Amino acid sequence: MTKTHSTARLTASVAATLLTVALAGPAFAQTQPSTTQPAKPAAKPAAPAAAKPAAPAAAAPAPAGAPQQGQAPQGEPDVKFSASPWQKICQEVPERKKQVCVLTQVLGVESQAIAKVDIIEMQDEPKKHINISVPLGMRLQPGLRITLDKDPVNIPFVLCQPIQGGGATCIGDLEVDGTFVAKLRKANAVYLQMVNGTGRTLSLPISNTDFGKAYDGPGMDAKVAMELERKRMEEARAAAQQQEEQSKAALLKKGQELEKAKTGQ
Repeated sequence: MTKTHSTARLTASVAATLLTVALAGPAFAQTQPSTTQPAKPAAKPAAPAAAKPAAPAAAAPAPAGAPQQGQAPQGEPDVKFSASPWQKICQEVPERKKQVCVLTQVLGVESQAIAKVDIIEMQDEPKKHINISVPLGMRLQPGLRITLDKDPVNIPFVLCQPIQGGGATCIGDLEVDGTFVAKLRKANAVYLQMVNGTGRTLSLPISNTDFGKAYDGPGMDAKVAMELERKRMEEARAAAQQQEEQSKAALLKKGQELEKAKTGQ
């Protein structure tokens, strides 16, 4: 087994855990404020022919009539995007005596989670993996693409699978190095692009404002992160139950008031 495959295997459990957490709807409770898609983006996607030869998959050009990167479709209202703060979670790998860390950002449209971007790296190893999870319904060919200003990085889909709690996701994966991280830190405009079932190219803005700080930070222990997520889910369930009880009480009160009104007549 090569070192690359070994690293991917060792990080699989961490990535799977984060996948379940990050794609949950409540993940957007802590997202940054939504921003309306700009009419004129700082950069638009480069043509697929400009992709570096090293890219493992070629991204298809946007279909005729599709909106350019950073633009809402013609005739449709402006779309509001969401991007969560970058979160770094680390876990010790006993057999390697090293930490594996995953940096995660969740992307959404109208506060609905659409995609999750993970950067996975093993301590002291130059090679990293960028792992992107999106819902079913995206075209497996041409795959995914991240644009760093005018520099496209093509990411092939490698797997579609069910996720805990229901639903399914398709995952793109690509081995990268420090050059990609450096570009992500400094890029003025970063987008995740994919093509949906109707042939429309979707462009989701990735925020890199806090990426450098998260990347350089120590990260949160995976066990602590899971405990915080458990508490958050319990609080969300309690809040939903309370809301349901309040709604029932309001309906009951309204019914009683209507009954009194009828009796008074």
